[in-house]
Amino acid sequence: MGRIRYLSRTYVVDLLIALLLIAAMLEVLVGRHSPDAPRTTLWFVLPAIAILVLPIVARRRFPFAPAAHWLLAAGIAFVDWRLIPFAISIFVVGLVAAFLLGNLRDPLQAGIGLALVIGGPATVVYKIPGHTAAMLIFIPLEFTIAWVAGFALHERVEQAEAAEVRAAQAERERDAAARIAVAEERVRIARELHDIVAHAVSVMVL
Repeated sequence: MGRIRYLSRTYVVDLLIALLLIAAMLEVLVGRHSPDAPRTTLWFVLPAIAILVLPIVARRRFPFAPAAHWLLAAGIAFVDWRLIPFAISIFVVGLVAAFLLGNLRDPLQAGIGLALVIGGPATVVYKIPGHTAAMLIFIPLEFTIAWVAGFALHERVEQAEAAEVRAAQAERERDAAARIAVAEERVRIARELHDIVAHAVSVMVL
């Protein structure tokens, strides 16, 4: 389980995020003239996509950084609501951000992350003209499920680490008990030898 947490912090995730970044930019470039495409210029759209991804990359130094993804997503939705729904790859990035927030060690940060995971997508959906109540419920729910998955993994890792600590403590206690038993046995043998020698000396004297 510790290895799973380690892998989540390696460049494997960064490679995945880089691929999603490229895919999102290609989605926008290829579908630029479709009716649902973002209306803002590429000078805004492409940097906006990159900015949405950066918090995930910064997670190793700043574990709470993925929270910025949802704050930025909500802000971008006020500028161009079409951008985030248009690029499917950004949806996947959002799932990764939600998972990482659920996986945080700090329960307070994880709780704040959950609020952002619910509020961020709800804001993005709310800015879509003609959105439905079902969209407002089920789209944030999808990201909430990702958060729950991250939280569940965190709990399993914590339990595994606690079990390892208990096992190590028990091993140390067994070693200490064995050393004490050996020391006590040596003391007993020394006393018996002392008694035997003392008895032999007393017999010789007599």
